[in-house]
Amino acid sequence: MAIPSIHFDPTRQRMKPVKVRERASTLRAILISCATMATAACSRPNTDDLSSLDVRSDDASMMDRQSVEDSAPDSAPDVAPDAPSDVNQCEVGAGSSMRLCDGLCVNILTDRLRCGRCDRECAPDETCQGGSCVFTCAAGLVACRNRCIDPNTNPDFCGARDNCSGANAGRACTGGESCVAGTCRFVCPPGQVACDSNCVDPETNPNFCGASGQCSAAAMTRGRVCSGGQVCTAGACRCPSGFVLCGGNCVDPNTNRQFCGARMDCSGGNAGQSCAAGQICVGGMCGTTCGTGAVLCGGNCIDPTTNRQFCGARLDCGGTNAGRTCTSTELCLNGVCTYFEPPQSHSSLAINEPFEATVTAYRAIDVSIGAVIPATILYTCNGQIPATAGVNGTVGTPNAAFVTVGTPACPVVRWVADYGPIIGRERVVHSRRVNVMLPPIPASALGTIVDRVSINSRGPVARLRPNERFTLTYNHQWWSSGDSGPCPGCVVQANVSIESDNMQGYDSLACENYFYGTFFGGRSAARMHMLTAPTRPGRYYLRERWSWEFGCLPGGLARGGGEPVGYIDVY
Repeated sequence: MAIPSIHFDPTRQRMKPVKVRERASTLRAILISCATMATAACSRPNTDDLSSLDVRSDDASMMDRQSVEDSAPDSAPDVAPDAPSDVNQCEVGAGSSMRLCDGLCVNILTDRLRCGRCDRECAPDETCQGGSCVFTCAAGLVACRNRCIDPNTNPDFCGARDNCSGANAGRACTGGESCVAGTCRFVCPPGQVACDSNCVDPETNPNFCGASGQCSAAAMTRGRVCSGGQVCTAGACRCPSGFVLCGGNCVDPNTNRQFCGARMDCSGGNAGQSCAAGQICVGGMCGTTCGTGAVLCGGNCIDPTTNRQFCGARLDCGGTNAGRTCTSTELCLNGVCTYFEPPQSHSSLAINEPFEATVTAYRAIDVSIGAVIPATILYTCNGQIPATAGVNGTVGTPNAAFVTVGTPACPVVRWVADYGPIIGRERVVHSRRVNVMLPPIPASALGTIVDRVSINSRGPVARLRPNERFTLTYNHQWWSSGDSGPCPGCVVQANVSIESDNMQGYDSLACENYFYGTFFGGRSAARMHMLTAPTRPGRYYLRERWSWEFGCLPGGLARGGGEPVGYIDVY
C-alpha cells in the first residue's frame, strides 16, 4: 500500500494526501545509475538531496518494499483527510505550532476555536494568545477588574492602559472631577462655572455673579460679589423687585425714611426725600404712622412679609418681635427667610464633600441623606442621575433618605434634593460609593463607623433655634482586625461627641473601650440622645473618632474631635 505525504495548502488550510510513488521511482533510478557508474561518491544518495525532495523516512523505507508499494491501488488514501488529531501531521516546515484539527492545519497558539488543542474553544470575549484563552476587550477599551472600561471616560480607571495594574491602572477621579480624554479634570455641569473648587451658577450665585471661563481674578472673569442686599439675577447684581439701590444698599422706597419715595437710579430728584425726626415713610410719603400691614422697625415702616432685615417682625419690632435677618442667599417670603438659591443637601458619609466620595469599609454603610430645610430626596442606586419623582426613588419621609450603600443592589448612591416649586431643585448631583472589603480585613485595621445619623428623624443635618431641644439617633460600631500592629495590648477608645458652645467645646455622647492586638469582630449599638441646641448661632458638628488613650474620660465621657458625620445649624 502506498504511504502518502501530507501537503499544506496555505490558501485553503485543508490537508491533501499526495502520493510519493513518482518521487520514489526517481530516487530508485538515481541509485541504479550511480551503482553502474561504480563511483564512490555515488554509492550512497546524499541525505540533503532527499530532504530537498521532501521525502520522509517513511518514504525511504518504502523504497525497500517496492513490491508492496506496486501492489497498492492508487485511488485509496492511507490516511483519512478529515480524521481529528492533535498530532502534528502538517507539511514539513509548517511550524511546531501547527496541528491537524478536523482536517484543517491550524495554529493552536492563536486559533480561538482550537486554542492550545483541537477541542478547546475560547469564549466570545476571549482571544487565543500563546495557546491560552485570554479575556480581551474591544479596541479602545481596557480590561480592569474583569470588566471592559473606556480609559478616556471611566472615572475609576481614568487613563488606564495595558494590563490595568499598578501605574497602568490610571487614577480614580475624586471631588467633582470627571475623566476627560484620559485625564481627571474638575468639570462642572452645563451652565455652571468652577470657582474656588466649587461649581457655581453664575446666573444666581451672589459671590460670583456673572462669572465665566476660568473664574480668574487676573482675567477679570470672577464676576461680582453682590452686596447691600442685592441678589444675583441673570448674572447681574440687582435689588429684589420693589427695591431701589440707594447709597449702595437696596431700600424699600415705600418705607425707608432716608430715601422715601426713591425710584430708578436714586439720584437727584429720584432719591426721594428724607423724613424729618418723628416721621416715618408710608407708601413713599413721609408721615407720622405706618400703614396697614407695616411695622415700625429701626425708625422705618417695613413690610414684615418681604423685608430681609426684619423678616417676620410684628408689634413693637423689639426683641423676638423683630423677626430675623435673612442671609445673603435668602429672600423674605411671607415673613419667612427662604433660600433664593437651593441649599446643598448632605450625607452622613463624607458630609462636607459637595460632589463625590468613595470609601472602603468592612461592610455596607447605612448612609443618611438630608437638607436643613424640608425637601424631597431623589436618589438612584444604578448610577443614573435622579430625574422624575416616583421614577428614580422618591423618598416618602420629608427631608430625609436612608440608603444602604455597598451592596450588589446599591454599590453607589446618587441623589439630589427637590425643595418644591418656589426654591426648585438643587443644581448639584451628589454621589457616595462604598467598596466593601470582606473579612479578614487588612492587618492593623481598626476603627469605628457611625451611620444612619438622624436629627429629629430628618437626616444628618438640621436647622435649630438657640436652646431648642432635639433628638439625635445613630448606629455606632467598633472593631479590630486582630493583628498585633504598632501597639499590641493597648486599649482603643471609640468616641462620639457633638460640638457645643460650652467651655469644653463639645458634649460627650458615647465612649467604648476595647483591646487592640487580638481579633475583635466588633459590636454595634443603636443610640438615641435628647439634647439641647447651643445658645450661640453657628454650625456644630457631630463627630466620631478612635484613639489610643487608655480609658475614657471620668464618667465614661468621650473626647472631642474626629470625623464629622452630621451637624446642626443654630440661627
